[in-house]
Amino acid sequence: IGIPASLNSLLMSSSNIVLNNFAAGYGDDVVAAFGVIGRINMLPIFLLIGLAQGAQPLLGYNFASGNLKRMKEAMKFTGMISAGIGSFFALIFFFTGRSLVRLFIDDANVVILGEQFIRVIILSLPVLGILMLITVTFQAIGAARPSLVLSVARQGFVFLPVLLIGNYLFGMDGLVFAQPIADIGAVALAIFLFRKIK
Repeated sequence: IGIPASLNSLLMSSSNIVLNNFAAGYGDDVVAAFGVIGRINMLPIFLLIGLAQGAQPLLGYNFASGNLKRMKEAMKFTGMISAGIGSFFALIFFFTGRSLVRLFIDDANVVILGEQFIRVIILSLPVLGILMLITVTFQAIGAARPSLVLSVARQGFVFLPVLLIGNYLFGMDGLVFAQPIADIGAVALAIFLFRKIK
């Protein structure tokens, strides 16, 4: 049950290494811009992960006691809050992207690139919390395999192929769009798996 969380952390680091290697082919400014937006994007991602993990004991308790109605209500409530948090940060990042990038670096070209990148990265923020929520729900109810699949999906078998294909077909734009495409794909997979077992 605990393996998915460990794999998720490992894959986040590994996928960043792969992304940085590809980005290096487009120059130091691109690498710097990806590094900055990665740090900025960590705030909402960690909040969404924390929210999902905070709901996990409640979900597990209600599942174990057979109160599936209350478990689903808790999931719905948590999902609405996560969508709100994701949408809030997406709006903030959209309108203040340039200023946020400037907090980390003052290079004009990196700031321009960072602002462009962040407006793409935020596309998946409103729905990303659903992935975190369904992943911890699987952990809470003891469904280790789907939890493992989802943990590996976002930064692994969905993200890496999208990254490789995007870089090959679209160059730098493919790298920028890889994460939101992988996130949305992983959310769709999470919903599909959850509907199969609920």
